[in-house]
Amino acid sequence: MILDSVNETQAIEVITPVGREKGIVFLNKTFVADRCYETLEQAIGACRGDLDLGLGVVITPDANKFQVWISVPSQMILQTQKTAAQNSSTQKSATPKSVAA
Repeated sequence: MILDSVNETQAIEVITPVGREKGIVFLNKTFVADRCYETLEQAIGACRGDLDLGLGVVITPDANKFQVWISVPSQMILQTQKTAAQNSSTQKSATPKSVAA
């Protein structure tokens, strides 16, 4: 899914077996930051393999780049925490821009 803004998500910090990771929650699913790309087309192209494996993928704009987020199964999440910015603000409802499939 491609979102207009990361503001459509809830920022969290996730502790997984890999360690502490930057994460987001979107539609009650947890995603961790993966890679950034210069163009939306590059980000979509790079996600094809993940989508073929059945993983959930979200792409958000990040300054002049596009951040790819990969879904994390709940069994792999040891702990989550809201980030400081999220503790002091409420989130808007999320509306996807388009679906990459």
